[in-house]
Amino acid sequence: MPCGDITTIPTEEGWLYPAVFLDLYSRAVVGWAMSKRMSAQLVEDALRMAIWKRQPPQGLLVHSDQGSQYASNRYPKTLKDHRLHL
Repeated sequence: MPCGDITTIPTEEGWLYPAVFLDLYSRAVVGWAMSKRMSAQLVEDALRMAIWKRQPPQGLLVHSDQGSQYASNRYPKTLKDHRLHL
């Protein structure tokens, strides 16, 4: 099961927002993206990398934060397009 979340890193140039998906079984980072903005696109990019890297089976359960980025129209659509479940 992959698990996703966003965190913040303060830098001299402002905040950096990394979004990461971990494979809970192997504890490996399977998808990630970084941006100066905490957006729906950020989490979708990280999810797409995880999907590309692991080619998960249909019906796989994906756990993530319940923030607005994950509640946007884009994130659930990407899950549905790849037959993954929240």
